[in-house]
Amino acid sequence: MNIIDELDDFINQTRESKEVKRALAVKMILLGKSYHEIKELLNVSYSFISQWKHQALFHGVESLRLEYQDRKGFLNAQEKQETIEWLRAKYYLKLSDLQNYLQNEYDVVFESAQSYYNLLKEAGISWKKTQNNNPPKNDELVKAQRTGRGMARIPLHPSNKRKDIEELLARWEPEIQAENLTVFIIDEFRIAIYKTYT
Repeated sequence: MNIIDELDDFINQTRESKEVKRALAVKMILLGKSYHEIKELLNVSYSFISQWKHQALFHGVESLRLEYQDRKGFLNAQEKQETIEWLRAKYYLKLSDLQNYLQNEYDVVFESAQSYYNLLKEAGISWKKTQNNNPPKNDELVKAQRTGRGMARIPLHPSNKRKDIEELLARWEPEIQAENLTVFIIDEFRIAIYKTYT
């Protein structure tokens, strides 16, 4: 039996209008109808069509049922710890990165976005870390650049300090080699640079 026949059987057997709409959207797209046409006929969104097509193709027609529960909605203790370690190792992170990681690694999809934010919080990451890092203006560094010499302190994120230091040193290596830049380690969370501009 091919997927179109399975969809026909599903449509004929179900009594739920939402399930019928899902199956019809999948059937129509597989038969070559355009997304726009289906959207207008069934009064659904493009993402609705894509979501249920993907669901039916990768998880079977039965996954179109309302009560279908293929994925877990939770992590066990070990998975949670591994996820927290993975989060702490990231320098830049979007919420979708966490969602994709959980789905790909553990087949977990949380119903509420709050569950993802709770994981971020447990990893010691504020929601702002999920935005692109654009550090605030560092007045000392600006002054050092204007005067041609000076000292600036650079804060490091506790969970990424080793990676941060390695990246900064790699970027500054030509200036360090030319003896135009001196790097001091202040403590485990901060480094300082002294720069002489030529």
